[in-house]
Amino acid sequence: EQNQRISLGQTHPNYAKTLNNIGVIYKNLGHFQKALEYQHRSELIRRIVFGINHVDYADSLRSIGDTYQAQKDYGSALIYLLWSEKILSTLGLTDQQSYASTVESIGILYQSQQDNAKALVYYQKAERVAKKNYWNDSPKLCNYTWAYLNALLQTKRLHQGIGISFENRVN
Repeated sequence: EQNQRISLGQTHPNYAKTLNNIGVIYKNLGHFQKALEYQHRSELIRRIVFGINHVDYADSLRSIGDTYQAQKDYGSALIYLLWSEKILSTLGLTDQQSYASTVESIGILYQSQQDNAKALVYYQKAERVAKKNYWNDSPKLCNYTWAYLNALLQTKRLHQGIGISFENRVN
């Protein structure tokens, strides 16, 4: 981090990406406060460099939301994730991987709170993006479809899920 900050400057987008990646590693290690320190620094740089209506800024918000979700602060997580989704929607990027990742995170959050009806809505959005961009044999599509079917199962609407799984195999 120190070498990159010196060579690139403290407001360079690649430096912000490095800070965010360090934050993700800390999150994965369970060091949530340290993760959030790095992710918030990254978010600030991206806000200064790109403004608030940019995909990289939205990605920073999603990353922060994912960290709050990992530490089970669902209220804070939802604020950041919905903010990220709103930016990406406003930019017309609802068919991009960033959008799919964001709505998948929102689906995971709702499912972890046992709100499977809302989880289904967001998993369907992620699945739609994957179908449009990744063909039917993509691992991402399989992940989104699995999450969708799992939420259906938990809502005891398996009969719909069976139809969806056959549809994906045929198409």
